[in-house]
Amino acid sequence: MELVRLPDAEGRIAAEGALPYPPGVLCVVPGEIWGGAVLRYFSALEEGINLLPGFAPELQGVYIEEHDGRKQVWCYVIKPRDAQSTLLKGEKL
Repeated sequence: MELVRLPDAEGRIAAEGALPYPPGVLCVVPGEIWGGAVLRYFSALEEGINLLPGFAPELQGVYIEEHDGRKQVWCYVIKPRDAQSTLLKGEKL
């Protein structure tokens, strides 16, 4: 596994489930590819956290770290080498 910034997770395999609360429903499950609406949703939450003081949704399965005065969302993904044997031909890492 490796910890990557949210934008770098696109097309990668999630190592953990990720959910915001509310609503408390998994948006990505382990083994699913990060991308599409889920990636945009968590990116919007990251933007809200940075733009609106006091906006702090409870997030599980993703991690907030501050770099250069900006909070960033990070998540664990499967390293390509670990996933290589389980991928179907044509899937993107």
